[in-house]
Amino acid sequence: MTGACFAVVMLVVAGCGGDNSGVIAWKAERPPVPPAPPLATPCRARDLRAALPDEWNGATGSLVGGIGVTNVSGYPCSLLGVPRIRIPGARVHVHSIPAYGDDPLNRPPLSSLRALAPGKSAGLMVIWSEWCGPPPPAWLVTLPGSRSTVRLPSSDAPRCNPPDSPLGTDLAIAHWVPAPAPTPQLRLPLRAELIGRTYPQGKGREVRYYVHRGDVLRFEVALINTSRKGFRFGRCPVYREDDPSSLATFTYVLNCRPAGSIPPGGRAVFEMVVPVHLMTGGGVAWFLTQVGNDTFVHAPVIVRGGQFEASFARSWSMRT
Repeated sequence: MTGACFAVVMLVVAGCGGDNSGVIAWKAERPPVPPAPPLATPCRARDLRAALPDEWNGATGSLVGGIGVTNVSGYPCSLLGVPRIRIPGARVHVHSIPAYGDDPLNRPPLSSLRALAPGKSAGLMVIWSEWCGPPPPAWLVTLPGSRSTVRLPSSDAPRCNPPDSPLGTDLAIAHWVPAPAPTPQLRLPLRAELIGRTYPQGKGREVRYYVHRGDVLRFEVALINTSRKGFRFGRCPVYREDDPSSLATFTYVLNCRPAGSIPPGGRAVFEMVVPVHLMTGGGVAWFLTQVGNDTFVHAPVIVRGGQFEASFARSWSMRT
C-alpha cells in the first residue's frame, strides 16, 4: 500500500491509500478469559507472607509502591475487598484509587482472587503521602474477609510538608490484583510498520495521525516477513494498543487468518481501531507483546480542536 491520505466520514477518521482492498479488516475479538473459580474461604493472616516494598518509588515526595502477599498455606483462599490499613500513632486518611483492569497478557484475571492458589501472589497498590517525624516501625493491615491482621515492618516514610500535622498521613489504595506471570514468547519473523503520511522528525521522518475532537482513531499496521521463506500464522497472536487520550490499554486477537502465506520480505496490512472517542491528543502505541521489540510501533496523535493540539505536537517531537 503506497501513499496515504485521511478522510473524515461519519465522525470516524481512517487512513486510506490508492487501493485499500488488501487491508485486513479489524475485529474486536478479545482474548479468552478463564472462568471464575468457586469462592474459597477468606485468607487469614497466617495464610499469607506479606511485605511492604523493599524500594518505594519516591520521585514526587510521595511514596508509590504496593503491599505484596503470597499464599503460603496448602489450600486456596479468597483475597477480596480493600483491607483496612492502620499506622500506630498516626491519623491515617484513606481514599480509594482505581486498580489495574484485567490484562490477559501477563497475569490471571481479577476473578482468580476468589481462590488464590497456594504459592500464588497478589499485590495492592499504595500511594503514601505526608509524614513528619521518624518512620513508623510497622503497618497493620486487616483483611476484610477474615478480619485478621497482618503486621508489616516498615522503615520508610514520605516527605514532610509543613504545616501539616506531624501525626497525619494520607494513603491512596486500590484493590488487590494478581501478580504478573511469565508470558511465553513467540519466535515469529515479523517486523511492524505504521502506514500513514510521514513528517520530518530529527534526521528522519515519523508517521503522525490527525483526528477531529470526538473521533475514533483508525490506523493501519503492516507486519513484514523478515525471514527467507514464506510465513503463515499458526495461531493468531494477541496485540496491545494504548489509548492516546486516557492512557487506557486494549488487547485484542489479531485477525490473522485472511493474511494467508506472507512471502519473504512481503507484508500483510491490518486495520486497527482505538475504540474510544478522542478528546485530547497523545501517542498511540501498538505491539505484539509476545514477539518482541521489532513489533513495537508508536506515533503521535494530534486532535484537531483539542486543548493540547499544538503543545503536544511540540512536546512529542522533543521527546522522540
